[in-house]
Amino acid sequence: MKLAIITAAWKRHKLFEFFCEYYSVLKQAHPFELIVACSEKETLTLAQKYGHTALMIENNPLYLKMNAPAMKARGSDYCLMIGSDDFITPKMLMWYIEKAQQTKHDYIYPLDWYFFDTKTKKGLYWAGYRQKWNTGMACGAGRILSKRLMDKLNWQPWIKGYDHVLDTGMDKLLAKLQYSSMGFYLKKENLFSVDIKTDTNMTPFAKWDNTVELNGTKMLLDHMPQQMTKILSL
Repeated sequence: MKLAIITAAWKRHKLFEFFCEYYSVLKQAHPFELIVACSEKETLTLAQKYGHTALMIENNPLYLKMNAPAMKARGSDYCLMIGSDDFITPKMLMWYIEKAQQTKHDYIYPLDWYFFDTKTKKGLYWAGYRQKWNTGMACGAGRILSKRLMDKLNWQPWIKGYDHVLDTGMDKLLAKLQYSSMGFYLKKENLFSVDIKTDTNMTPFAKWDNTVELNGTKMLLDHMPQQMTKILSL
């Protein structure tokens, strides 16, 4: 299975270098191409330093920046979409691959997510949307789409006018198409993926609906590879 992981980067150079290093090691679990849309020389150089595919493109409009690595991934069997502050475990990577191969679903997406704040060392588990109008909707990161579905989207899953709510724009496009899909909860599947926050404390996230605050250091040590402990010093 030919897998592309696509993302975009902007500033936060220490975190981004760790991101690039982490995903260069993750390739040992299963080969993939990490494609990064960069808007600065620093991020471009870092991505190339660790052997990833890097594209230089303006930071605005954001939908065009995000579509650039998606179009570069054309021909891949599946595209996994993450932020450049999202880290998935080797176990979760292999879970994606096995589910994609076994179920043949065109769209597989997480319904919950974990967060870690480097300033406070706090963790957070967000259990997903639970309002009547959004229960069962995909969270932002960790969406994996098949070549069939990406072909229907012309490898441009993000649309103009939704730069501040990119995933909402993608959802609107997907609502117009027919495809097979599967949502899943990380917690139920005993999987782990974490969004690393460096510029804000946890207060805004603690106000989110349906969240549980965790010991962030313990959360990382319990779930992530040993290499991930470096994030504790950022």
